[in-house]
Amino acid sequence: MIVPITSRHALQLSDMLELLVKTVSAIERVYICFDAMDELLPENRSELLRSLRQIIRDAPNIRLFLTGRPYIRGELNK
Repeated sequence: MIVPITSRHALQLSDMLELLVKTVSAIERVYICFDAMDELLPENRSELLRSLRQIIRDAPNIRLFLTGRPYIRGELNK
């Protein structure tokens, strides 16, 4: 059953992450690519990286491919 998203039923980030992990759990290998990580605002990039860390912890079948300018490599390596 698909429930339409309304302002009263908006998904939270934790709900979206849980749905993603459940959706890909039956797939042997999943690749997610994020291009131009350096173009995100630092606070948004930090939140995205925390979410990605949770995703790969909860779904070990997911592989990430991240691109960006060299100056953010240290941040990504953390």
